[in-house]
Amino acid sequence: MKMSIKSINSILKRQSVYLLLCIGLLLGVVACVTEEWDKPTPLVQEDETGVDFSINIPGGLDGASSRALSDQDENAINTIEIIVFDEKDNYAYTALCDKIERSETSEVKFSVKLKTGAYKLMILANARVHGLSFTDDLFKDEHGIGKSREDIIELLQVTTDDKGWVADATDPKHCIPMWVDYPADHSTIDIKPDLSIGGLGMTRMLSRIDIQLDQSVHEQFTMESIYLYNTNPSG
Repeated sequence: MKMSIKSINSILKRQSVYLLLCIGLLLGVVACVTEEWDKPTPLVQEDETGVDFSINIPGGLDGASSRALSDQDENAINTIEIIVFDEKDNYAYTALCDKIERSETSEVKFSVKLKTGAYKLMILANARVHGLSFTDDLFKDEHGIGKSREDIIELLQVTTDDKGWVADATDPKHCIPMWVDYPADHSTIDIKPDLSIGGLGMTRMLSRIDIQLDQSVHEQFTMESIYLYNTNPSG
């Protein structure tokens, strides 16, 4: 069988087109598979949602500051710890946060991933700075059942030494532990998407005494010492 050069070229062209189509389809399949493999894992799981918080730091008199720490150091928050309780007021899980937005006011903002559903929240600040642990094993009994709120509060103890509170602002332990319960009446809140919780007033572990003087007596007054009796070394 004789074939002309023109016929051979025509056959080669058809085969080349067919080969290119096969290569194109193969690349398309590989691209789809690669896209599926490279799909990032969602930051929030199906039963979770991001919740925005806004808390208020307790303050003293306007312009007043302690001799040991400045207002900024007194209000410092390095870590946030949230203990979540179920409807029966038993431990469910913990949520931790280290990315905190500070402002020039007493307001602090942060966002935490929480599980959706009806829960109660205990929000703490600076607890991990003082060595407190927030593991499930600590807050559950030997059967894996969450402990009660009362039992967990007994585990949240910060102890000072004989020198009292750390007043060195370069030491992370100068950060004062704080907490607030939400809701305040220990009822449940429905954790759901697009939830924001704000206006929460934190309570400090330490008491602060501010002394205000009339402007007319400033030059005649000198404070050498002040004492607060019946203080607790731990709590």
